[in-house]
Amino acid sequence: MLFTRRMDYGLRIMLAAALRRGGQIGGEELARSVGVSKAFVLKIVGQLVAAGLLSARRGAGGGIALARDPDGVPLADVLRATEGPRGINPCLLEPGACSRSSACAAHRLLLPLQELLDRKLAELTLGDLVREQAAIGAAPRTRPSE
Repeated sequence: MLFTRRMDYGLRIMLAAALRRGGQIGGEELARSVGVSKAFVLKIVGQLVAAGLLSARRGAGGGIALARDPDGVPLADVLRATEGPRGINPCLLEPGACSRSSACAAHRLLLPLQELLDRKLAELTLGDLVREQAAIGAAPRTRPSE
């Protein structure tokens, strides 16, 4: 599974919101924190709101906040909200998508790896990401080119 930029930004957005500890963050500040344009951040925020992971209020006093406790947000949910299901190979996500899967050595060897990845992403939570960031000590830095 290759994480797309959208998936990466979705994780960054969720982390930035979680680091607010229940407070709201504005779109401009969120875009600076994530290191991408406000328009692109707001597109991803829309997906995360639709998935019930973030809440958003417009206007004065508005902003973006977590909709759920960070420990109740599996990383798999964030990734799925931004890009849908992703796999090492499409045949691993859709049984029967490939007529050769029952006789394919790659399918047989990669399927347990896909299952392990799916389980781990379901176990790891946004809360784990917040704690890891706290252990590192500083807020995540963005590269100027992003």
